[in-house]
Amino acid sequence: MTRRLAAPVGILAAGVFLLGPAGPAGAQETPLPRQAFLFLVDRVSFEEVLAVPQFRALARSGGAGLASFRPLPGDRGLGPYLTIGAGAQAEVPMSRLAPGGDGVSSLDLGLIERANDTATPGLLATSLLERGRSSALYGNDDDRFGPNVPGALVAMDRQGRVRGSDEGATLPAPTELGAVRTNGEALLRRFVTDRARGIRSDLVVFDLGDTHRVNEEAPYAAPGVAAAARAAALRSAGRFVERAVRASDSPQVLVVVATPGTSIDMRRVGDAVTPMIVARGEPDRLFPRSGATHALTSSSTRHAGVVAEDDVAPTILSFLGVPVPAEMTGAPIERLAEPAPFDLHRRHLEHRRIRVPAPCWRSWPSGSGAGCRAGPGPRPP
Repeated sequence: MTRRLAAPVGILAAGVFLLGPAGPAGAQETPLPRQAFLFLVDRVSFEEVLAVPQFRALARSGGAGLASFRPLPGDRGLGPYLTIGAGAQAEVPMSRLAPGGDGVSSLDLGLIERANDTATPGLLATSLLERGRSSALYGNDDDRFGPNVPGALVAMDRQGRVRGSDEGATLPAPTELGAVRTNGEALLRRFVTDRARGIRSDLVVFDLGDTHRVNEEAPYAAPGVAAAARAAALRSAGRFVERAVRASDSPQVLVVVATPGTSIDMRRVGDAVTPMIVARGEPDRLFPRSGATHALTSSSTRHAGVVAEDDVAPTILSFLGVPVPAEMTGAPIERLAEPAPFDLHRRHLEHRRIRVPAPCWRSWPSGSGAGCRAGPGPRPP
């Protein structure tokens, strides 16, 4: 099933960003346009993602981190998506989302709003719109069970409107697990075609649904089949991410690869943290073939190698030069010189928890409350 969402309005944007070194300085009468990419690659582990050459390359030019999401009582699995779009911990009282028309239905939006007292659904896209910026969503997680577009929770504005398209986003794949796969060629073609038509988005969200589909089919698959299908889906996602980033017309881009949820296999071994990769720079220089990977951090966690999903929205807004609303509890992500947190993840798996300081209201298992913020409120300086 395909849906044509409202067309995005193209505006050039500029800003500052806290991750890594800045690009070459030069006198400019007008700021250079910037573009942010957010790739949603769901239900995969830290090691699985970093084993993909393109993702490991991004962790060299930028960094990689571990993100933890402690579900709120009423969440049914899509809370991390809404958390990314709201910049604050949120819950979603449904396990699938099937938008119609130009975005999230008023019925679903009403349920989501009533479930969230401390988060503002759609705040990321609305913050961009209020500053003359734009966003677009391409792709979906449709499967044999029906339509599913959780990425809309990231890309919608406060009225539930989503700009972009998932037209032709999937292809029949009878020999593959789930019998449906992402049509990367169609997504990339739509992205490039929109730009050629003058429809340029400052934030481009790609929902690459194959790993999510594999997870939905895992309970019905033979042992080892789901793992092999997930690895194949990740390799395809890595190739797509590099092609999409290199297709940008911006001299400076931000790339965020986020995994909103854990897979069945991850939960089986007690893996409660998901990977996040963030890099910025010139599109053609973000995929080095060699070099050390780096760790990420933010003032939300104050710990090397650890970030939070509500850090994504402030990171994107800061890069595009848009003020971060006080309602957002996250903070811009920074790159460290330290290596990517493979050892921290290993210890997490050994102890089934991360023993690090973290924001108090996230209720992370922590041996100490030192450095915690008291709860949702003004951003740290």
